[in-house]
Amino acid sequence: MTLTWATGVRFGRVTRRNERENELYLAANGLRRFGPSSRPKKRLFPLVISILCFFKYFGYFVFGLVFDPFRRNPRLPPGPYPFPIIGNLLLLTNKPHRSLAALSERYGPLMSLKLGSRTTIVVSSPDIAQEFFQKHDQSFSSRSIPETARVMDHHKYSVAWLPAGDEWRKLRRITKECLFSRHCLDGSQQLRRQKVRTS
Repeated sequence: MTLTWATGVRFGRVTRRNERENELYLAANGLRRFGPSSRPKKRLFPLVISILCFFKYFGYFVFGLVFDPFRRNPRLPPGPYPFPIIGNLLLLTNKPHRSLAALSERYGPLMSLKLGSRTTIVVSSPDIAQEFFQKHDQSFSSRSIPETARVMDHHKYSVAWLPAGDEWRKLRRITKECLFSRHCLDGSQQLRRQKVRTS
């Protein structure tokens, strides 16, 4: 029987007498024995998973590149065509206000951008902003709710996530009278100071 050791040294015939000595030698030097039954198998599983992930995202990219420009909503204001997956994020530099000002000169004071998968309307005119926040304030007062808030049902009971309405006004009045009134703030001032010192 011929054995090949991890050092690459090929030993001759191994008898029962010196096989135990060879095992002890390998263990002492941190070597492994590669015999016919203990050859290292190729690990193809990570390679297969990597190839599948590559083709998956490549398919998303091609699908978005082919179909997304033709699915542009005609009700949206004008704006640059987005890339698949990332949208218009590459158009924003480290100074986004200047990038948005340059884009507004090209597409007008009201434009739509796609930041990742989220469509965003950018207003860069004071007159249009006044119309948004004074005439149509009820339509644009609510904020988008993340999934983490929906999981814990915060969008049903929290002042931060509720849409403007009777329930929101009621909670806002309770918050104003019971938490942020002058009497309550003066009463909890010492507690807030202790928390600041301990933290």
